[in-house]
Amino acid sequence: MDISGVTTDIASLAVIVASYVGIAKTIGLNAKYSPLLAIVWSTIFVLVPNDIQLKMVVISMIADPAPNR
Repeated sequence: MDISGVTTDIASLAVIVASYVGIAKTIGLNAKYSPLLAIVWSTIFVLVPNDIQLKMVVISMIADPAPNR
């Protein structure tokens, strides 16, 4: 078991879950439901097959690296 791979997976999951919870709070989710949303999203992320999990990470982290200003 490669501990660095597990650490990277956990760090990626934490960042993704935090961003989705932050977005949900911004659009009006009651703060008392934030932990529930985090648990649900984490569960979905962990239980899906690896190829779908990779697609979820890519979709969640796509950003414009050099925006034109």
